[in-house]
Amino acid sequence: MNESAVSVSNAAKMVARPESTIRDWVKKDLIKYNKDIKGRLLIDKTSLLQHVQHIASSIVRTGAVLNPTVQDYPLSHSLLNAAASDASKEELIQQLKETLQLERTRNERLEQKNSDLQSELLKINKEMQAILQKETGLMGWIRSKK
Repeated sequence: MNESAVSVSNAAKMVARPESTIRDWVKKDLIKYNKDIKGRLLIDKTSLLQHVQHIASSIVRTGAVLNPTVQDYPLSHSLLNAAASDASKEELIQQLKETLQLERTRNERLEQKNSDLQSELLKINKEMQAILQKETGLMGWIRSKK
């Protein structure tokens, strides 16, 4: 096997992602690859690390995980090390901490909104039950008068 190429399973281990993610990246032509004589995928290490670095730098640039192509790829230590060539680890860690705090704040707001909506739904449900009971009571009264 060429030393600049690795199997899908080794590529997945390198970047702490599932093998299915590596295959998806191949299908989307996000990373370079070749096939061996038996037809197995061989992932180009440089291309793989460049793609991971691109993901990491996208997260740092946006300050939050907003891009749907990025949000599925949380950074692991392997990704952090791969991304360290463009930004110092300390800067990257600080950016990630800030992003984490933003995401926690966003999550808290969404949880509160969800709670408010559930309360509103219960209120509406009770109102609907009361209306149905009134109509049923009225219908019973009308039937008894016939």
